[in-house]
Amino acid sequence: MSVSIPGQTTTHTTSTTVTSSSTVTTHEEVGTHTGEATTGNCGSPTTDMDFSQISKSIASKTFEDSKLEIAKEVTPNKCLTASKIKQVMELFTYEETRLEYAKFAFEYCFDPDNYYQVYDAFTFETSIDELRTFTKSKR
Repeated sequence: MSVSIPGQTTTHTTSTTVTSSSTVTTHEEVGTHTGEATTGNCGSPTTDMDFSQISKSIASKTFEDSKLEIAKEVTPNKCLTASKIKQVMELFTYEETRLEYAKFAFEYCFDPDNYYQVYDAFTFETSIDELRTFTKSKR
């Protein structure tokens, strides 16, 4: 079921399993995002609980390369919104790593029309310009 509120979409999944003597119903919140309901290359955004675990795993690494490796490993399997991609970027120390991850994550973004939100994770305008050029070439 999908409920639309101007500027926000919340998606819920309900499944029912029937066995010989009982019925089990589960409810799981799939995700909430704000902005346009444009879907990129994935079905529905990752839950806040999953994202919290992803963030903790990345942040627990000492070295930048290790953080980037974990981020690149989980991103294709977890549908992240532009806002959550920005949050992952902020876990990196170096601008160069943020830019590398932003380029990588674009393909897996739930809401690519909102990708401008990741620009706020950069310190230098040149990084924003390079990412903007990159994303335009991918559309």
